[in-house]
Amino acid sequence: MKTAVFIDIDHTLINGESQKLLAIYLFKQGKLNWFFVLRTLFWYFFYKLGITANRESVVARTKRSYKLVNGWKVSDFDELLDDFFVKELKSIISTRARETIQKHQNTGNEVILLSGSMDFFAKRLAKELDIKFYVANVLEEENGIYTGELKEPFIWGITKIDAAKKISAENNWDFKNSYVYTDHYSDITLLESVAHPNVVNPKREMIVEAKKRKWPILEWE
Repeated sequence: MKTAVFIDIDHTLINGESQKLLAIYLFKQGKLNWFFVLRTLFWYFFYKLGITANRESVVARTKRSYKLVNGWKVSDFDELLDDFFVKELKSIISTRARETIQKHQNTGNEVILLSGSMDFFAKRLAKELDIKFYVANVLEEENGIYTGELKEPFIWGITKIDAAKKISAENNWDFKNSYVYTDHYSDITLLESVAHPNVVNPKREMIVEAKKRKWPILEWE
């Protein structure tokens, strides 16, 4: 039975926030107005302070943000995302994350990207890192056109555990003996559920929890 290794994306696998970076990129491409980007930046500022770092706020903001792609062709957006990945995302993949992933792959463990971000980020990151599996939020599409809606369930916080258990059961992985690498306080329950919890690039409140529970604290750059 293989051991699963679940790795978060934002501030763990990459040194930044994928959706904020995409908003800035789309603004530069003339696809978003400055007000949308400013509102996004303010939201992430409060998120870092912990004010909007709760499931209700995250779900609402994500659903509201991706309404903008309603009517966009999937193929056109894919072209933008490919360019975004090459120009913005690839260069901020953590070197330490690459090394850790390679070590796990060399020992036969199965690495999975597990994120509350979007699957189109996870897909490109997984391909870059030779990772077969990823779980993230998904935009609905009909006949090659985005509807602006997100598929359920929304992956964030407690639903990450459900997603991790589901993919583990489907592939006969040993979930309880899994590794988890993540930065965020919302993943505490997930970290508690596995044998090998690892806290990466944590903020103050997460440092307190990690020290209290004697979890490894890692700095990935």
